[in-house]
Amino acid sequence: MSGPGGQPAASYEIRGGPDRDPHVDVNVWSTGAFEKDDRTFTHVAFEVRNTGEEGVSIDPRQLRLDAYLENGQQLPPAHLVQAMAPGSTMMVAPREASTFRFVFQLPIEIEPDRIGSFRLRWELDHERGQRYRAVHRLPPRS
Repeated sequence: MSGPGGQPAASYEIRGGPDRDPHVDVNVWSTGAFEKDDRTFTHVAFEVRNTGEEGVSIDPRQLRLDAYLENGQQLPPAHLVQAMAPGSTMMVAPREASTFRFVFQLPIEIEPDRIGSFRLRWELDHERGQRYRAVHRLPPRS
């Protein structure tokens, strides 16, 4: 599956139970690593389609992006430097859809071509307190 612009994406169906229809669909994609002002960044986006009966939200404080060199060595976690949401809210109301964009900066100087992969940890929270957690591998380049 591809996200907007053709970037590789993953799709998740979140269900309230094993025999229930999905009530949230989440697509995740990235533009990969890029350099700007001698720093390395990556952009991650989530498209959240809420077909359920309660609101859901993404908490940017729960996002974690780890980078790995091509040899598998883990780098220090990236820092979230920008979170963009429609209407400045990370909540998606029932029967609505929103796209959220996040920019992460690697805390060390490294050329984007040296990065072998990213691992993104994220959570989706329901209004009633349920939490869905996922870990997703992202490609180093788009």
